[in-house]
Amino acid sequence: MNDFRSISSILTNYENFFILQDYHRGYSWQSKHIVQLLRDIDSVVIEKNDSYLYLSSIYYIKRENNNKEIYLELIDGYQRIATIMLILREIINRVRNENPENSNFEKFEMGLFDRGNNNKIRLTPYFYNDSNNFFINYITTGKVNLKLNQNTDSLASELALINSIALIKNFLSHEKIEFWGGFTKKLIERTSVNMIELSSNVNATEVYRSLNSKGMILDNTL
Repeated sequence: MNDFRSISSILTNYENFFILQDYHRGYSWQSKHIVQLLRDIDSVVIEKNDSYLYLSSIYYIKRENNNKEIYLELIDGYQRIATIMLILREIINRVRNENPENSNFEKFEMGLFDRGNNNKIRLTPYFYNDSNNFFINYITTGKVNLKLNQNTDSLASELALINSIALIKNFLSHEKIEFWGGFTKKLIERTSVNMIELSSNVNATEVYRSLNSKGMILDNTL
């Protein structure tokens, strides 16, 4: 059964939150993935009611923690959602620099970020572990922390994030504020993904590894 949801409905769903478990690899999208996503989003035509961008499915398992809170264990989709967050963060940075008095985007920003809790980001209901501090810092402050992690796996992820941020900045660098507003609308309202819930009885680690070992590396698709 298809459950297509807009990016807006996914990232601002405060009733549930996503969790990334340790079996996930760090952020690893390459330049070609970033550029393709940006071009695909830009290809949406706002004037056409049937113009939408459909990304690959997101797989998750619904679980309950000790506090009776429902959370969604993310099996696949991290790379795409993380990249979309980077794009939104850069749009916010540019709009604020272009027009700091723009109250609409001030409300937009404050509605997406919960500055009172650095572990729970309202732009996305993910909980991140310590290896994602670089990502959390950029999403919440809009600034790149150049003090990189010395852990090999974390360093590779952080370098991939820096590359993605640079590509996104370059893509948006020559555009005016009108473009950013339209691009944001395309991204959060006209971009959708199919949310697929897996049974809570499955072994999440085995499912993740199985998908990747069979060549179905879904995180590297749009």
